[in-house]
Amino acid sequence: MRKIVQTLLIAALSFAAVSTAFAQTPTRATTSKPRTEVRAALMERQAERVKNHTTKMIEKMSDAVTRVERMLERATTLTTKFEAKGVNVAESKTLIETAKQEIADAKTKITSATAKLAEIAASDKPRERLAEARTLIADATKAIRGAHAAVVDVIASLKRAGGTKATTTPAQ
Repeated sequence: MRKIVQTLLIAALSFAAVSTAFAQTPTRATTSKPRTEVRAALMERQAERVKNHTTKMIEKMSDAVTRVERMLERATTLTTKFEAKGVNVAESKTLIETAKQEIADAKTKITSATAKLAEIAASDKPRERLAEARTLIADATKAIRGAHAAVVDVIASLKRAGGTKATTTPAQ
């Protein structure tokens, strides 16, 4: 009987010692960063990702405008060559002016989107202003596509004026 009491006493004391040891160790909530700090860091990383993504988008759109401008320069050169040969290029010249206006419109929309994206990066609530930037980027993309379509029309009119078939794929 005495051994049983001693065993129970030792078990009770060891349980008490273990429970006080666990009570003295800090819990996970007290050792981790406060939730506000974690959330602030997360928002900062998110803002950085949005900034990088939008910067790449603006670069891609600017590159697209540069390519469309290069195509228009080539078409303008062809127009002057055809005009020197005596070919009627009046339609092509009006389409070139339209394409120039479309390119200028695309450039202004890209600059306004860039300015709006800079505002978003500096704002406290970027999610709310991101919708506005998305619409501006979509407008800029549509303007670039419109400028490209105008240049394609110029090339097609040059092909018609030069007596070749106006196709976008090579003839076989």
